Amino acid sequence: MQHAVAQASHATTPAGYTRSIAALLHRRRRILTLVFVLTLAPVVAAACFWPPMYYAGASVIIGNMEPGNGPSGGLATLIEKLGDPADLQSQIFIAKSPRMLRLALEHTGVIATLQEDCRQRISSRLGLSDCDGLEPSSQKALDYLSGHSSVSSVQQSRIISISYRSPLPRAAFILANTLMITYLEDQRGENAGIRESASAWLLEPGKRAGH
Repeated sequence: MQHAVAQASHATTPAGYTRSIAALLHRRRRILTLVFVLTLAPVVAAACFWPPMYYAGASVIIGNMEPGNGPSGGLATLIEKLGDPADLQSQIFIAKSPRMLRLALEHTGVIATLQEDCRQRISSRLGLSDCDGLEPSSQKALDYLSGHSSVSSVQQSRIISISYRSPLPRAAFILANTLMITYLEDQRGENAGIRESASAWLLEPGKRAGH
């Protein structure tokens, strides 16, 4: 009787419990190995066969887009609009608008880069069927560029970021920079038109006074 009690006490010790767990794992090692392989195999396959994606982005600070009334008017307007989320959102909508994307597609080399990017995605089996129809005036090229690019704002600032993701680092760099250059050129043209209108308005009183 005393011997039986001693055996029970020995079975409940930490060393005995550890040996029991080890023995159980050893008996079921095949099942555990199969579960481990089935769990790890998809991760290893994705790491080996899923192509890396490269991200390129360009940022710009949104400044004053309107002329002020007087020497300090422009600065006053900028300060007033410094934290205006509506003004920032309007610039984001402009940067990712279809009109801006069409202007970007007209830049030299953009279509060729899109086609190269598309062919790489197909060869990597990323769900694309073909790259036919990627032309400057085609809706397919517009949708393709829009689908792989993004425009967003940086938190608590007046900075917007334009980015592009591609399996080719060169394509990501070229397309992200082209989108940003297109936006800046468009805004520069708009600002030039505003300055011309303001100059014409300022010259009108002089013309009237000359008469």
